[in-house]
Amino acid sequence: MCFRYDAAKYPNKKEFLMGFPVINIFANDVNGVKQRFKWFPSEYLYLEHDGKKFCMTADKEGSTQILFGSTLMRQNDFIFDNDNHQIGIARSKCNDDRDMIITERDYVEYGTTYGMDLDQIEKEPYQHDN
Repeated sequence: MCFRYDAAKYPNKKEFLMGFPVINIFANDVNGVKQRFKWFPSEYLYLEHDGKKFCMTADKEGSTQILFGSTLMRQNDFIFDNDNHQIGIARSKCNDDRDMIITERDYVEYGTTYGMDLDQIEKEPYQHDN
């Protein structure tokens, strides 16, 4: 699935990406408490080589499965505990991608808050430049 990108209208790619939602993935932690992993559009969308469209980084497998690739790990630190069959995930600024949406607070700064519970948005874990 791809979306037309107009560089003249959106010279700052981040502004274009802010029009897409955060995808929430839920899993239980070691105590059985539901935790939310946020997948931001700056990670799940990529700009095609022609520069004219952003495409989703997921593939449909059959009629009931969706395959997420390594972009699920982009801008996150993953710790694999093979002995205990656990995964730890922490949001991290792994490179200087100026188009990275760091937290939901970025949406608030851009004025894009449709569908968000502003009381639930966490304080940013680190400073960044827009």
